[in-house]
Amino acid sequence: MNDEYKRGMDAARKRMLRTITDTDKQISAIYREAYQDLARKAAGKKDSSLTKRWQLDMSRSLEERMRQLNGDLMATVIASAKSAGRLPGKANADWLDLVLARTGKPGTGDAFRSVMTRTSDEALRMVVSGQAYLDSKSLSHRIWKTSSQARDGINAIIQQAIAQKKSAYQLAKELEQFVKPGAREDMDWSKVYPDIPHGLLPMYVDKHAQTVARTSINHAYHLAMVEAASKNPFASCIHWALSPQHFDRQVRPFGSDICDEYSLHDEGLGIGNWPIKHVPLPHPRCLCSQYAVVSRTLDECSRELKRWLDGESNPAFDATFNDWKNEMGLGQSASGTAPSTKSQQTSTLATPPTNQRTKLMEQIAQQPWAQSMKTDDREAIYDALSNTSMEELEFFAKNSGKIKGDFYAKDGQSYYSPLSKSVHLNIGRHDERSAAAGYATSDVRVFFHEVGHLFDAQAFDGTQIRLEMGQAYEDAIKRDVKAHANKVLTAAGKPLLKSLSKLTPEQKFTLSMDLSRNPHVKNAVSDITGGVTNNCVVGRYMHQQEDYWQTHTPGVEAIAHMYEATVLKGERLAVMQEYYSEAYKLFTDTMSKLIGGGAP
Repeated sequence: MNDEYKRGMDAARKRMLRTITDTDKQISAIYREAYQDLARKAAGKKDSSLTKRWQLDMSRSLEERMRQLNGDLMATVIASAKSAGRLPGKANADWLDLVLARTGKPGTGDAFRSVMTRTSDEALRMVVSGQAYLDSKSLSHRIWKTSSQARDGINAIIQQAIAQKKSAYQLAKELEQFVKPGAREDMDWSKVYPDIPHGLLPMYVDKHAQTVARTSINHAYHLAMVEAASKNPFASCIHWALSPQHFDRQVRPFGSDICDEYSLHDEGLGIGNWPIKHVPLPHPRCLCSQYAVVSRTLDECSRELKRWLDGESNPAFDATFNDWKNEMGLGQSASGTAPSTKSQQTSTLATPPTNQRTKLMEQIAQQPWAQSMKTDDREAIYDALSNTSMEELEFFAKNSGKIKGDFYAKDGQSYYSPLSKSVHLNIGRHDERSAAAGYATSDVRVFFHEVGHLFDAQAFDGTQIRLEMGQAYEDAIKRDVKAHANKVLTAAGKPLLKSLSKLTPEQKFTLSMDLSRNPHVKNAVSDITGGVTNNCVVGRYMHQQEDYWQTHTPGVEAIAHMYEATVLKGERLAVMQEYYSEAYKLFTDTMSKLIGGGAP
């Protein structure tokens, strides 16, 4: 075993374990803050008695806080898993630098190192999307499940507190006890709330989330280690080593487990050694270590690499080092021919991009939300962005780091939460509106719509796009609705409307029928028009909540609809410009002004 290589991988694993420890602390803090907020809400109740009506209000607060908590957990786990996933590639690149140094040739440099460290991207995507697992459950699903257990426990406590006629102060103290680290076991909850079914109150509210996080981080590291080993031409296999604590923690109390079998595996590569692409995924909370095996010494590896650099044929080295070799000007490939066009195309991520659009797309691709998505959904977003102008793409790339949330929500709801500053949607579903824009399997429309809300709130350091336009935007929307409505009424031979608040039944019917034609393209203008007319004039799509337009102005939704139309182009943009010509121009002019920092 190459000692230098093993030391590098051991150091990488130690950093991964430190990442797990740090993430455990962050998760505990996230849960503690969330439940302290709820406890303070209970303690702040003016009337000390608890009522069913108060319970409903508290449940709503709980649901909102759980959504925010889920977003915080998702962002924390993805960031930690991404950090851990980069460690194996870096360790391999560092070691290969040592090998190259002994050949007298230049080091690997940033270009080659990016090839190795980018091995984490696919690893993280597989963990977050669930493709690494037999049950295919995504990280967002697993986090939602853990927080729902805590939510159900708190709901049970609230219900029982009301049934027992406890005061708000008593409930607040018990909620604090429920989430206080290390203190929960001091209270006999079966006596405090005997009617709560056994098992409904999780022993530690953050324990399950920490298990999900630890497993995700370990798996991101493991999969990246496998991928980096597959790119290292000197690695021959991967070794499975039992944890030093395995006997005391597993074998002595419970007997041997699957890890014992893995550590004794032998198919001719040596005991505990696996073919690189066939090593199993560690089980949850596994403490065993896995690392690639490099059997030759550093000098032996250097000599072999130098022979290839001097012209000796070596297909394994061609696959790993050829792009680097040509970039460094060290000659042609061993076969004496320049790399093929296909090779040049597939190595664009390995070399510094000269095209500004490529740089921006790479920047977007590195964001945790992008890496968390399934390939088809991510590619659908990239396809939509490929049609944007440079200014539009630069704006999106600059603010792409602000995007976070649940992108595979199963509850059928889509919204932007100003509290958690995150989106909630399901991009993986089929939606007729997205299909009409050319995306049959990914709901890219809802993605850019909710991101439009997010950008409105966050893109300009607290200056909302909508507030920058002010009342002029709301007035322009109303003028556009009236102007286009009269065009439709004139074409239909109907009396013109004088006021948006005094529509006749005939006018409502005529205008609603206009919006119902090509409904999947006109959904945005239908929704905005519904806001202006309090849903008196709508097509197939609208906000159906009775009080929605009492608490929101049409401009709130118009911003998001105009942003999605700007990105998706095509019929959606043409319809938006037709129905809302003045308001859309004000929107684009304001965007250019804010992006450029001056007058449009």
